[in-house]
Amino acid sequence: MLTLEEYIAKRKREDKVNEFDINSKMDNMRICVNYVFGKESWQPYLYDYKQKTNLFNLNTLYTRISKNPFIKGKKQFFEIIMMYIWLHSIWGDEDNYWAEYMDKSIK
Repeated sequence: MLTLEEYIAKRKREDKVNEFDINSKMDNMRICVNYVFGKESWQPYLYDYKQKTNLFNLNTLYTRISKNPFIKGKKQFFEIIMMYIWLHSIWGDEDNYWAEYMDKSIK
């Protein structure tokens, strides 16, 4: 009998899934969703990361965590970190929005 870790590793090899390959991340997600839900027309969530206010619903999150003294007054830093993660680990930055965003944020 396989352990859970062995089973997952075996399935990854069989399905040729590499969760660390950024370029195929959306394809991997689509494969998993199709397998679980049987939907062929699934599309990734298109988040408007260029919106002007309350990026990533940060107002709600910051209200909950700003009680900590090491977080108080650092809302803009959180927004910058969230944008970096979104563009470089989740969505991709093909149109080089990161440079434009940083120019706007630093001013």
